Amino acid sequence: MTAAGSPAEAASAQGARTEAEAPPTPINCKPKALGSSLFKSTWRQADRTKWNWAQKLITGVDIWPLAAEPPQHAKDAPVPVLSGFTFNRWLVPRAAVPFLLHWAWVRFVTCGGVGAEDWQQCSSGLHPILAFLFYSIAFKLIGIHSIKWWRALGGRYGYFDGDKPRDEVTDDKVTDVILSLISTSTFRPIVAAFLIYDRTLAPPNFGDWKAMLFWVGVQLPLQVSAYSITLDFWFYWYHRLMHEVPWLWKFHKAHHRTRHPNTLLTLFADETQEVFDLVVIPFFTYYTLSFIPFFHVNFYDWFAIQMNIMKIELTGHSGVRLYFTPPNAAPLGLLQKLGLELIIEDHDLHHRSSWKDRGGNYGKQTRIWDSLFGTTLKREECTTENVKHDVLAEAPW
Repeated sequence: MTAAGSPAEAASAQGARTEAEAPPTPINCKPKALGSSLFKSTWRQADRTKWNWAQKLITGVDIWPLAAEPPQHAKDAPVPVLSGFTFNRWLVPRAAVPFLLHWAWVRFVTCGGVGAEDWQQCSSGLHPILAFLFYSIAFKLIGIHSIKWWRALGGRYGYFDGDKPRDEVTDDKVTDVILSLISTSTFRPIVAAFLIYDRTLAPPNFGDWKAMLFWVGVQLPLQVSAYSITLDFWFYWYHRLMHEVPWLWKFHKAHHRTRHPNTLLTLFADETQEVFDLVVIPFFTYYTLSFIPFFHVNFYDWFAIQMNIMKIELTGHSGVRLYFTPPNAAPLGLLQKLGLELIIEDHDLHHRSSWKDRGGNYGKQTRIWDSLFGTTLKREECTTENVKHDVLAEAPW
């Protein structure tokens, strides 16, 4: 028995006050048993002669996704803005390269140097299999450079929830992760090649600058916006149902083992989820939009759209501490003005706080459907006070 006012009694009272004053644990908190502790890797420090092909590929192509020594920031530190112009400044010239090479092939080889007025008489000059191989390689190269781009930005600006390390590509999952990225960059082009590729249709005509300006400046932005918003509708409900329907969770559980994802973990998932992500949801989107008279996409439109979608998917899993909203979701910043824009932190919060039958931020291109159906999560670092719209992030060219 202790005397009143003794050190032991005081310590007990202090402990009781601390426990009473502690904030309650959020009901939507993910179990701590699964998470970043599972995503540590040691293979890069091991003997290189014992690496498998996937480990050699990551190093050989230089797509390790994380910066070596990123800066760390408090949650209330200012967040710079990455503009849509800077994003498109990087993407558009690279996305134009496969179209330009294809145009040159048709213009100077298969179509005999015709002028702009005769361009409609030309064909693609590529068999569907060759078209698939060519555009699949282009898709992969842009994906590789996107991963490097976000790694550079992570090294410069750090990551959200920066006092905790980002998840790595764990030793026993390297092959699975690489296969998921290869399947993404293969099956999307192959589906397009064999469903909507028309070998009688020539690629965009770089020799007609008026037509190119209309395609890049008017047609594509509208098509990309319509596609992104429609895709997000289907993805929202498919994603939400996998969280809220008990027997569907098993198909999504693997993807949610990462609490602080990186770009290489974008499609780290169960095989069933990969099929839906790569084929089913894009098909539903394309089929839905086919009922809209003005929305008719050919193979080249589709490929340009998919390059936008791919880079945004990588962006959402990068975790880079920047305020950035996809410029492909609506022209002229319309979603931002309506408060419906999706930013990098939104999907990062989804991975940190969503689990099984609870969560939010189910959209991956916009915040339209989360806002409409009441499933948005409160932002922690990209608050109105923290985001500095007058501080623009610098990005590699």
